[in-house]
Amino acid sequence: MSLPNFRTRTLTAILFAVVMVGSILLGVKYFAALMLVVYILGMGEFYRLFRPYASNASRVAGTITGALIFILIFSFNSGWIVAKWLWVIPLIFLIPFLTAMFDSNAQSPQSIGISLAGIMFLAVPLSLLSSIYLLGENIKPLTGANLLLMILAILWVYDSAAYILGSSFGRHTLYKRLSPGKTWEGCIGGLVFGLATALIVSYYLTSIQLVHWIAMALIIMIAGTLGDLCESMLKRDAGVKDSGTLLPGHGGILDRFDALFFTAPVIYFYLIIFVI
Repeated sequence: MSLPNFRTRTLTAILFAVVMVGSILLGVKYFAALMLVVYILGMGEFYRLFRPYASNASRVAGTITGALIFILIFSFNSGWIVAKWLWVIPLIFLIPFLTAMFDSNAQSPQSIGISLAGIMFLAVPLSLLSSIYLLGENIKPLTGANLLLMILAILWVYDSAAYILGSSFGRHTLYKRLSPGKTWEGCIGGLVFGLATALIVSYYLTSIQLVHWIAMALIIMIAGTLGDLCESMLKRDAGVKDSGTLLPGHGGILDRFDALFFTAPVIYFYLIIFVI
């Protein structure tokens, strides 16, 4: 890990954290709006990974489809619409199919498959991440902002510790075929720091029992690693190192949010089933 690259990566991480934390502190609507922007930018990167298989029309249609699903899920969880409106989602999922039917430039099976995969990989998790904020409001005296910030803190501590320790001491590759740079030493070191963060969080946020913080920390770190590996798989198949260049030292939106794409749905349902 070179010093210039470490400085660039650190500065980008700080600016990224400021934007994320700032939107959370401003309120759930602002955070959801930011996540919708993240989805749109991320979907652009997702389509670029599979550029030969998706026409411009299918990219626009797929992005709009995901945005509508994001808005519907978040609106329902916010209490702005009743449950029956969710039955619109199967109809919205028809948009990529209809677009492919009338788009002579599209390779229909690949175009439809990429659009649906992108929606499930980005739109649904980011909508549920925004909805986790809302769940926190039901765990008094915990606030949604505190809950989401602590979940992100555990993930960021794990990710940072795993990167630093893996770069410095890593010798045994976790999954060489997909991510040669990720090591067992880094993951185990990150796990220790992530669990320590969960213990500190549980001391201050007692509305959720310690056992749940520990369980959620393990879920966050395991799901986050799987999300990272999944994105590495997509990039390897596409023959690229990074999904984009928007975030210097980190790559693109997909590179920075990959862990959350797997973490958000699992944590959301854990909270619904075991905590709320």
